[in-house]
Amino acid sequence: MTDAAKPGLTVEQVVRRVKRFHYALKRLHEIFVARIAAEPVYELKMAFSRHGYLCSEHVATMRTRVSEMREPPLGLDVVPDTHLEIFFDEILAAPTTEELLIGLYENPSPR
Repeated sequence: MTDAAKPGLTVEQVVRRVKRFHYALKRLHEIFVARIAAEPVYELKMAFSRHGYLCSEHVATMRTRVSEMREPPLGLDVVPDTHLEIFFDEILAAPTTEELLIGLYENPSPR
């Protein structure tokens, strides 16, 4: 109970964290949608479609949450970390479906 009563993250830390999640989900959505048409395996097309939809729902929810914690401008169009941008650029540029799947589903999330 004493641990629960201790102060946690500050509002600034929470906003920064939510913005990173927002960026990651937005980029995942872009990757899923970009690869649907080129994917020959029907089951993967359906999975990319479903996961892209779920990412877009979470992006909208996180945008709403940031707007509740901050006044405009929200800064959601700013890349929070160049390493994060490179990470998702590499996944998007995966030349084969196998490498794309490894990038999307097996890579640990960047910190």
